[in-house]
Amino acid sequence: MTQSLIGAGVYPISEVHRLTAISKSRVSRFVKKYKGAGGLWGGKAEKLDTMYYLTFKDMMELRVINAFLDKGVGWRVVCRMAEYGRERFGADYPLSHQRFPKEGERLYARALESLGAAPAADWSAIDKTLSNGILKSLEYEKKMPVRWYPVKNSRRIMIDGRYSFGAPVLTKFCVPTQVLYKSYLADNRNAPFVASIYRVPEDGVKSAVKYERALLRRLAA
Repeated sequence: MTQSLIGAGVYPISEVHRLTAISKSRVSRFVKKYKGAGGLWGGKAEKLDTMYYLTFKDMMELRVINAFLDKGVGWRVVCRMAEYGRERFGADYPLSHQRFPKEGERLYARALESLGAAPAADWSAIDKTLSNGILKSLEYEKKMPVRWYPVKNSRRIMIDGRYSFGAPVLTKFCVPTQVLYKSYLADNRNAPFVASIYRVPEDGVKSAVKYERALLRRLAA
């Protein structure tokens, strides 16, 4: 792995899909077309050998993009917002910038006007989705997200590109939830035993198991 990727988080398309529930086709379109050809997000499509991947920053930006797309806002409008946001914030990932919730309505209106497009969704509906869910679960440094708490109303599990290559881990202990879950299955579902091996609280093991099972159920749905 190159030095530049240390602390950035590395997520294959399938892993982004697993963690975010964003469709693989949408993740692929972002990383191969809009990140690569358009150069709007980071300047190029990233690969390790022949595998496309996203960084933590990519994934956080894509979660915001996905919210717009789910509301019926098209890629053209989203990309135009990103262009204006880059100018406004001086950031490669403007839609997940900490200032975006306050200034996003203006960028959205400007993008629609420049393209002569009718609004596919009212800003208040979009803002509610962003502020009450997607952005509420983030921690920022220098106005950009560095940590995501993927479980609603909980900070027991975190995703941070600087720890375990960006895998979901138990907060404060940094043990990957997948490691705990697989150990739990291998050790006859004995949570106290797994907790003793990895020196984490028993309820932390149970949280990891619950989280990983939820991801599996979502993939199976």
